[in-house]
Amino acid sequence: MTAHTPLVRLGVAALAITAALAGCDARASLTSPGTGFATSGPAARTLDRALFGSWRRALVFTDQQGNGFLTETIWEFRGDGSASRTVIFVDFARGVADRVVATANWRVDGSVLEVTWIIPAAGTARFSYGVDARTLRIGNDSFERVD
Repeated sequence: MTAHTPLVRLGVAALAITAALAGCDARASLTSPGTGFATSGPAARTLDRALFGSWRRALVFTDQQGNGFLTETIWEFRGDGSASRTVIFVDFARGVADRVVATANWRVDGSVLEVTWIIPAAGTARFSYGVDARTLRIGNDSFERVD
């Protein structure tokens, strides 16, 4: 078990860092979103076609001791209203990495993106968002379209 201890600690650190860096700030005001449409059925939701696909954000940074880190976040929004967010965290100095995948359902309400988390924990988050060509902004964070 001790071989996994750094990875467990890194996983906790990754979650804390990604909460700050990976699209969890809902305060930004953005330009208007793309054209939306509503799905049918009892769980009808409004979706924005401009979000469909994969979006990526990567940050490389160093701590006060000069150790290098990478955090990468990949959002995938699907036309059926499901979504996933993959967060990868790499500690170059220790040679360890962690990957956390969260699944959710999503919808839009005007310029607000609502994400209802399913796994690993339930809950709903609301973010301001906007799409400009190949850039998606969620809160204060920008993501580039992945082809």
